[in-house]
Amino acid sequence: LHLDDNKLTHVSSSVGNLRRLKVLHMRKNELKSLPPELCRAKRLMTLDLLGNPLNEMAPICAPDHDIAAILTYLRAIYKSFRTSTANLSSLSPGSIPIQTFKFGHIHSLDISSNQLEFLS
Repeated sequence: LHLDDNKLTHVSSSVGNLRRLKVLHMRKNELKSLPPELCRAKRLMTLDLLGNPLNEMAPICAPDHDIAAILTYLRAIYKSFRTSTANLSSLSPGSIPIQTFKFGHIHSLDISSNQLEFLS
């Protein structure tokens, strides 16, 4: 599903009902957050949100906070994960949840060029 270059401000919670959805491109919209129901789209492999004013982390969709699943999800969201490195640079003003710093396999976390007001 390609919804790039629109003026979308909201993603319906019903996106979680798209059980066969594998690719969701929403580049260059006006999205500030994502619904937690997105986690129900279990086959989603690519989530491209580049160019959106996201001001909070997308929901972490991992049973019991399985570290491998969390890392895979972050890679899909930010398209910037490399082996043991998370690049969360240039996010819009907002916050990065403390869970980001609890991943045991991350050795490098780039949160530069953000207008962070606080870490929660």
